[in-house]
Amino acid sequence: MNKLMNAGFMRLFKNKVLYICIAVVFYTNFLSSILDMIFSEDHAIKKDSLQGMLSSGFFVLSILIPVFVCSLLGSEHSFGTLRNKVIIGRERLTIYLSSFILSMAGVLMIYAAVWADTALLWALGFIDVSEMNWDKVFIIVVYSLCAV
Repeated sequence: MNKLMNAGFMRLFKNKVLYICIAVVFYTNFLSSILDMIFSEDHAIKKDSLQGMLSSGFFVLSILIPVFVCSLLGSEHSFGTLRNKVIIGRERLTIYLSSFILSMAGVLMIYAAVWADTALLWALGFIDVSEMNWDKVFIIVVYSLCAV
């Protein structure tokens, strides 16, 4: 299992689709919040904009995560790597479990881009959290963790 995980993480960090998904999610959230600020009357991001930004990020995630997982697992199948793992004596359960853990690690990296973007906007002063409805934010956080 250790060797499968090491090889899988090497493949994960060389996967270009992962980095493209992270960049698309990051810039989509950033641009949507900046455009929200530009087109608002008082040129400030509204207090409910954080919830809107995270919701739009999750919409983009619902499209990009299947693309990433399919490219990661599909390349393993199409290059014959899966067949080679079975031939050398790995059990199917360990192969599938390592693929699942690898996919979840990539998905968590994509989710981290959403939260890093939100933290960056807060640090730059674009998001005012003084009057934020923290119940909605908590529900969004729990939803995103359950979605993983």
